[in-house]
Amino acid sequence: MQKKSFLLSFIFLITLISSVTQNQAVSIPIFSINISESSTLVPNWSNISLIYPNQYHNPIELLEEINQLNDTAPEIIDLFSIGKSLQGRDIYCIRITNEQNTNLKAGALILSGIHAREQISVETSLRFLLRLVNNYGSHEDITEYVDTQEIFLIPSLNPDGLHYVVGNDTLLGNEWIRKNLRPFDEDGDGSFDEDPEEDTNGDGIISGYEIYEWTDDNWVLTDEYLEGNDTDGDGLINEDRIGGVDLNRNFAYRWNDSSLESGFGSDPSSDTYPGATPFSEPETQVFRDFVNDKSFAAAISLHSGINATLFPWASGYTWANPTLYNNMFNDLGQILPNRFFGQGVQTLYSVAGDWADWMYVERDCLVPMTFEIYHNGSSDDLGQVEEENSTYRRVRWDGMYGYFAPEESGYYFDSLWEDIQPAFDYWLDITPRLKVQVKSIKGGTNTGNTVEVRLSIINLSPRINTIENLKVVYENFDSVLPSGWSIPGISPGTNVHDSFEFELKQPLTNGKNITILIGNNFTGYTPIVIQEKISTQPETTPFNVVAPFLAIPVLVLAKKSFKSRGKK
Repeated sequence: MQKKSFLLSFIFLITLISSVTQNQAVSIPIFSINISESSTLVPNWSNISLIYPNQYHNPIELLEEINQLNDTAPEIIDLFSIGKSLQGRDIYCIRITNEQNTNLKAGALILSGIHAREQISVETSLRFLLRLVNNYGSHEDITEYVDTQEIFLIPSLNPDGLHYVVGNDTLLGNEWIRKNLRPFDEDGDGSFDEDPEEDTNGDGIISGYEIYEWTDDNWVLTDEYLEGNDTDGDGLINEDRIGGVDLNRNFAYRWNDSSLESGFGSDPSSDTYPGATPFSEPETQVFRDFVNDKSFAAAISLHSGINATLFPWASGYTWANPTLYNNMFNDLGQILPNRFFGQGVQTLYSVAGDWADWMYVERDCLVPMTFEIYHNGSSDDLGQVEEENSTYRRVRWDGMYGYFAPEESGYYFDSLWEDIQPAFDYWLDITPRLKVQVKSIKGGTNTGNTVEVRLSIINLSPRINTIENLKVVYENFDSVLPSGWSIPGISPGTNVHDSFEFELKQPLTNGKNITILIGNNFTGYTPIVIQEKISTQPETTPFNVVAPFLAIPVLVLAKKSFKSRGKK
């Protein structure tokens, strides 16, 4: 009987040892995580140059240039029209991005050519495009910007005005035109634009004249006019000029506000005439409709006539975001020649209907900056006194070249671009975009199970926050998180750690996966693909570890007990 008891004890312990020392077929979910970070293309194109490097581009030549860019690097260049001008010309936009990366990205916007006679802004935008195409894949920062952003460039919002300013083989350029070409009957004779400025002496220049009278010990401007003929025979010249509406006074925010200094009134002959209503012009309507379904944390509009960096408010003498704008102003002061900052501390004069104020208020664009890129410091000496006596003075201005735009020259164009190019790199760098790292993920794999995700998120912009809180959504943009939940917005250059839980709407078994997106419309969205990794692991508990060792003394005790009983 004792031998039988010992045998049973031995068999029981051997079974116990076997059961606890073998691997348990207990499956613990292990997740495979793939963060869809931007991949870089290998450029298959050679560096390109402008077709017309030493001249101002009219709309036809401009289209040739951007078509060349599109044909050369279609993997990163997308060319399309966003609408038509008043005279039916296409208003083109170029999107620069790595098209292989299809997730929604952070957006950057550059606008130029809003004022016709500031055509140097068009030339600058073309050189910016060349920099992106020719440096993608070789310049680390440029490559990162193109991979992670959608950079939109509108090279000429006012192609009708550009056409008349630059001219062509059959049209003499008229560099005085600022506005669009909306026709008006300014002299009330029933005809439109029938008495424009003209080159009457055939020297290829339309001169401007200013008349001064000596009053109270000062010369006082009493009249100004342009070279021309009395085309309609009423004894006057230039009383019914070509165009128009100042597109940069035609936006809805504080439109036609007479409490401000510029951009109000009903006189269509004024260079700052704001139009009959806000967005009365097809050019501003096209721009409004284009940006209405997009989100830009930063946007820049190129102008000329002065050197200045201007932030909202254009309609006031204060900055809408003093700390941010002051920091950016100082940043730009470190990388640009000093002459660009003589006017940048405050608004030059208060403006109604300005594009930047509208972008700030209506489109939540935190930094819509007006960048004035050219001014001739000797422009005050361009006027020549033609006639003068003790009470009368007439001054002739031979065109606006040298004031709003330098003379046509590849040297001048390129040297200006070299001066201001760092500002464009800076502009792309401050666009907020995210770098996401998943630190851990755990939970179940069946429908209805909870999954917890812990992650690290970096805002790569050194100056601009994420504007809004971050969302966690599915690919169809339905929210992953419970209603009202989001990840708090991230400050510039900050790395935050956060976590969230969500309930699976579908199983992750049998090779199925789920994609969630993290970000917002300003930063773009980073996709995270979650999948169950097929694996089984032994379920390790304290008992699993010590049970085999406990069995040994049990056997020893059983054996001693058996011997002890055998001696009796």
